[in-house]
Amino acid sequence: MRRSCAVLAASLLLGGVLLPSGLRGQDRAAPVRVPDGNGRPILVDGLFSPGEWDDAMAIQVRPDLQLLLKKTSEYVFLGLKYSPFVDSSVDLFISPDGKAIHQLHVSAQLGEILLTGPGSEAGPSPFVWGATSDWYANEIRWDAKKAEALMKQGTARYEAQGAVLYRYDGFEFQIRRSKFGSDAWLIRLESSMPVGEDVVYPAGTAPASTDGWLSLELGPPHATGQQPSAAEGSSAGQFVAGLYDLVSSTGGGRLPDWDTVRACFLKEAVVVLRTSRTALTSFTLDGFIKDFVDFYERPFKRGDTTVVPKDSGFAEKVLRSKVWVYGDMAHVLVLYEAQITGFPMAPQRGVDSWLLVRRDGRWLIAAATNEIVTAERPIPPELRDGG
Repeated sequence: MRRSCAVLAASLLLGGVLLPSGLRGQDRAAPVRVPDGNGRPILVDGLFSPGEWDDAMAIQVRPDLQLLLKKTSEYVFLGLKYSPFVDSSVDLFISPDGKAIHQLHVSAQLGEILLTGPGSEAGPSPFVWGATSDWYANEIRWDAKKAEALMKQGTARYEAQGAVLYRYDGFEFQIRRSKFGSDAWLIRLESSMPVGEDVVYPAGTAPASTDGWLSLELGPPHATGQQPSAAEGSSAGQFVAGLYDLVSSTGGGRLPDWDTVRACFLKEAVVVLRTSRTALTSFTLDGFIKDFVDFYERPFKRGDTTVVPKDSGFAEKVLRSKVWVYGDMAHVLVLYEAQITGFPMAPQRGVDSWLLVRRDGRWLIAAATNEIVTAERPIPPELRDGG
């Protein structure tokens, strides 16, 4: 169903989120509780086989990179799934106490060093390649014969190896929990994919300081009848926050991954949006996604300027949120800001109300409603600065 341009440019926020996470405009160091796996083993081969990670928490780092997390009583499993995967490397930084920092490197070889902490007073020692202790990840391999043939034809070594990589979906880590002796880890990721474009998560963090790193809680879930932990509320809020990144686009013909969006909802979900200044419209999940697809294709004109979101880009971000969790249900109230890139109109603010349910350890969207902030309808007290 179509919306008026004025409201559409302002109110589109709902989209999809990944499983519990994906951060935008929130405290990136907020703790998240890593879910218990269902007991199915992970084959650490870089191929995200069907069912391997269905029981994991997923954080959408950016549209083409997903962080997956789960645990057992003995191991923590961490996956980095790329869409698509190209020749890459990853460095996983882990601190069990905010002081000691371990760097685990994965590319064509595995290696580990202690950056800070006892034993690092003289500075980090060199990587000892191939010597891993209590952890493993999949190295990147290629067809050596084909690479050699390409190099004989004049292709540079790195390009030849990248051209004949075996198939991978990303990197899979298996780390023994006792390695760090803590039920709370701080982590940071660096990846060189794509070549020349390093990805740092959480964004803006540094390898030698744990400020702003993602905090993982590995302890058991709270017992029935207890109050949910701060980590649980944070997880629900981060799950919703991930939505805003997923439905955003930098333009240039790049569109959100609508299959990923769809996977974040119950198939029976209902989404009610402000579609004009006087009307609210109820959408099924299919109708909601189609409405968003149409939005990206539609030209918006003001004065002499005409933009199409698919080409120019569209961005949304969370300004503030309030989270309430009770058992396997949650309510997340969000103040957001939305803008079509290059369109001569100030960003529009709105309020979204999300109802979530937890199934098999992951949050899913059951329903959402949307309202636009106006002079007559100001930001509610719960979402005001200091509220």
